[in-house]
Amino acid sequence: MTSKMEKLWAYQQADMDAFRLQREMSQSPKRIKLVQSREFLLKQKNVIEKIGADVLQMADRIDAVQGALNDLDRQMKALQQRFEESKPQDVETAREWMNEVKKLAKDIVDFEKELKNIQKKSNDRNKQEYDVRINAARVKQEFNQLKAEYEPEREEQVKRHQELLRIAEKMAAEVDAELLKKYNVIKQHVMPPLAMLKNNQCGGCDMSLPSVTLSEFDSSKDYVECANCGRLIIK
Repeated sequence: MTSKMEKLWAYQQADMDAFRLQREMSQSPKRIKLVQSREFLLKQKNVIEKIGADVLQMADRIDAVQGALNDLDRQMKALQQRFEESKPQDVETAREWMNEVKKLAKDIVDFEKELKNIQKKSNDRNKQEYDVRINAARVKQEFNQLKAEYEPEREEQVKRHQELLRIAEKMAAEVDAELLKKYNVIKQHVMPPLAMLKNNQCGGCDMSLPSVTLSEFDSSKDYVECANCGRLIIK
């Protein structure tokens, strides 16, 4: 291994230390639980807002239906007064008046049925909101408790991660610029970007290298590229 590749290899060790700690932080059971709880609370907030909007819409409809019922009641009273003050002059007129009564009565029944249905739905929404708030309050309490437990651990990990990044950054300054650029490109799709040659295989993906590729090491090349995973292979 040449001096250039030794420096790149040493940098990769430091870079991988930072990478592994970052992955460990992201996969922390406490962090995952906190993220899940936060997402749950956000969903419950949206549910409560939706319930509130539904209840307001129902309240507007209740007002409209109640207004319609009041108007129908006035019409019915007016019709009754007409019956009391004057009798229909013929059968046809009597039939027309009775049809008016039937229509008003049907409209009243329909609106009362709608009003009762809306009120039931409104009560159901209010109960649903109560249940959602109770459940969300419980999860919020658990979230706050878990966050208080996790915060010191997270702060220590962040501090350690920053230190590892500083070490890696310092070592990166000694790596050949072109090699470092190639390393960072490979890093975007596979980690680690650098692998050792083992039994004529890529130490990263275990792919056997063809003889023509292996022969490139004999031509004083610092590394070869794995055709399978794209890693830089050194020996």
